[in-house]
Amino acid sequence: MKRLFVLFILIAIFLVSGAEAKSLKKGEVYRSLTGDVMEVISKSEVEITEGKKTILAEYDFKGDKLRVVANVIGTKMVRYYLLTKEGLKDEKTGEVFYSKAALAEKTQESAEAKSYYVQGIKNLKEKNYDQAIENFSKAIALDLNNVKAYYRRGVAYFGKKQYDMAIEDFNRAIALEPNYAVAYIGRGVAYSKKGQY
Repeated sequence: MKRLFVLFILIAIFLVSGAEAKSLKKGEVYRSLTGDVMEVISKSEVEITEGKKTILAEYDFKGDKLRVVANVIGTKMVRYYLLTKEGLKDEKTGEVFYSKAALAEKTQESAEAKSYYVQGIKNLKEKNYDQAIENFSKAIALDLNNVKAYYRRGVAYFGKKQYDMAIEDFNRAIALEPNYAVAYIGRGVAYSKKGQY
């Protein structure tokens, strides 16, 4: 009988601890890189500002996902967000609403990437190709979608007559931005230097 009572208590503690409601912290503000904002205004409501429109929405948790429900002009809109170390990631679009700390880190990385890129441009103008490649590589490591850094690193490889490496970087720039005309030109010239027309 005593064992049954202890088992009952353990089950009750487990159920109560598992049933604790999750909530976001009131006053927390999450921002996307596009400028959209989600602010927690209570234990069950968020205010979302997208461009010039602001909507009030209710939220709750479904398992590990945050469910946000808004009534917009008589239409119920539901979005699910995954809780990540960076903030809230829209399950459908992949857009991330960053926490204040994560956004600060992201902004810092962006500033560092820009600094390396600018230094790489300076190195390229001085025909210091090895240093340019190093700086563009650092910029790329901080921002894998930096089309211009891939292109400029390709130019630096071209300057060193490393045409295969240049073509690789021109291809990466084109893959990221298919309308980036100068990358096509650079790739074409590199192929011609290799005798491949």
